[in-house]
Amino acid sequence: MFEAFRGLRDAVAPESGNLGGSQNRNETTPEQPDMDDLWHHYRSGDPDVTNLVAKACEGRSLPQKRDEFIRLHAKMEMEKDAELVMRLAGTVLEKSSEIDDQVDILPGMHRTKTEQMNRIEELIGANRKAIEDLEEAYASAERQRDACRSFVQKNSCAALGIIEDTE
Repeated sequence: MFEAFRGLRDAVAPESGNLGGSQNRNETTPEQPDMDDLWHHYRSGDPDVTNLVAKACEGRSLPQKRDEFIRLHAKMEMEKDAELVMRLAGTVLEKSSEIDDQVDILPGMHRTKTEQMNRIEELIGANRKAIEDLEEAYASAERQRDACRSFVQKNSCAALGIIEDTE
């Protein structure tokens, strides 16, 4: 989810100066040619650039002047940015929906605050009862242990014929 937010932030505000923005983008994707390079490739008839420009013109006449090309390039960049933002926003919404679904299945999410507080009180009471039961069981175990030790000690001494000092 956070990665989706970072990507969305970087797409919307790449000039924010964060380290996850434009610097890392150049490491993972090849650097795109600048405006002058594209204009030069277009004027020299590069088929890739020409196809890209023709696709962007959508049936309108191809640009003949540099300023027409600049406007078209700005439109292409804006559409590319809008597509990226839409894709990233979709990812954010998808992750948000997944989080909502996970939260909805948590036990007790349907309860009101009052119901939650009552349930907490019940659990605290059950915890106190469990503590009392454990303390009682521990005391009983200690009594049984002491009785067993005493029995073993007395009977061992008698069986072995050892007489203890009573002083």
